[in-house]
Amino acid sequence: MAYKKSEQTKEKILLCAEKVFSAKGYYEAQISDIARLAKIAKGTIYQYFESKEALFVFLIERYVEQWESYVSLSLDDFLGDVNPQESAHKYLHHRIEKTMIFFSENQDRANIVLRVGLGLRDDIESAIKIFENKIMEAIIRDIKIGQRFGHISKNLNIELAGNAILGGILRISYFYFVLKQETFGFGNVDDFSNEVVLLIENTLAMYK
Repeated sequence: MAYKKSEQTKEKILLCAEKVFSAKGYYEAQISDIARLAKIAKGTIYQYFESKEALFVFLIERYVEQWESYVSLSLDDFLGDVNPQESAHKYLHHRIEKTMIFFSENQDRANIVLRVGLGLRDDIESAIKIFENKIMEAIIRDIKIGQRFGHISKNLNIELAGNAILGGILRISYFYFVLKQETFGFGNVDDFSNEVVLLIENTLAMYK
């Protein structure tokens, strides 16, 4: 029972930290703000996290795990009797749509991941890089799969293309989910994802 209560307290701290970091940004946020929102003593937070930085990094690492869970798939699910081009499109659409849902369904998480990385010290910036690097790894892995199946040219500069796609995804997500969420401009996330997929397919000159 004590263990369960301990985990509940930790989750409460993380939820409140997420809200405070989202609202104030990393530097303006204080442990006292989180304690006040959680209605616990500051010392209680330090029982779970040695510093504000440690708490922030823990949140980012959790976001990485959540994102990986969102976009995970089996390549076998997209292979079979259907047209190879259609399979490649569905595969890419799954990745993009799940990433868009990841950002759209939690405003605080979107604010932290997409906005808070600018202008941070090296130690905190490295925490944001954990998330970006995971997306980059997935992009490069998917490009190589596309090359293997003949959907993407083997002459493509993978690193350049990967960075272009990563930057585009993060910028697009920042624009729609942080700056102008109220003017989304699309009927739903599926329509939005289709537009992003089309952009990426053109960027990679897929199927040509």
